[in-house]
Amino acid sequence: MLASKGGSCGAVLKVLGSPAGKVVLDATCGLGRKTLVMSHLGVNVVGSDASAYAVERARELAASEGREIEFFVSGWGSLPSRTPRRFDAVFVDAFMDCCESYGDVASSFAGIAACLNPGGLFTYPGPEPDERMTDLLAQAWKACERFYVDWRYAEQDRECTCVHAREKGPDFIDEHDLFVIREGGSAPRLEAATIRRWFRWGRRCLDDAARSAGFSRIHTESFDGYGFGRTTFTRIVARK
Repeated sequence: MLASKGGSCGAVLKVLGSPAGKVVLDATCGLGRKTLVMSHLGVNVVGSDASAYAVERARELAASEGREIEFFVSGWGSLPSRTPRRFDAVFVDAFMDCCESYGDVASSFAGIAACLNPGGLFTYPGPEPDERMTDLLAQAWKACERFYVDWRYAEQDRECTCVHAREKGPDFIDEHDLFVIREGGSAPRLEAATIRRWFRWGRRCLDDAARSAGFSRIHTESFDGYGFGRTTFTRIVARK
């Protein structure tokens, strides 16, 4: 697990410097794997996610490894109302592709800024200033698998197969998770969930929203991430 999430966590440590005496929020904690990695690396880390199911699983994972980590449910815009704590750094693994409207972008920056200490850092993946979103969409579509079977699980008289399928729109890619479920001798049933990744918000738009929320000294740092070459994260320093 340390190897699989080392790129993301290594980037946070790079921009944060020494974690001593600092509190960090993983605001896309998901099932808690990278949050747990940060804890093992000696960081005082808290996890949040918009999914209550994911947060519950993250709590179970931390407990199974004997780690005392606080997790709570929150979207980015509602962070100040969901926790009284203030953080020295907030990091996310996805940002621009989760925001459908500019209002979503602005409220996300504002919510994150409000829960940071003076001089706090917000790190997130984003495009370079000269990158066009249409080009990034084309690159992402070319690189991704369109249809594949991810996993199968069977226990007694139950069986579940997860299939991934992707569709491309004018400024988004839909990622469909299709679950084919068989129970007993009954006919299979299909359940589905879709995540839409938006390719709307270029660097100028993100920088404008960040400055409106009170961030300054916006710059880009490159680091090795997940073993797939170079991934760009942007460090934003809050001005309070």
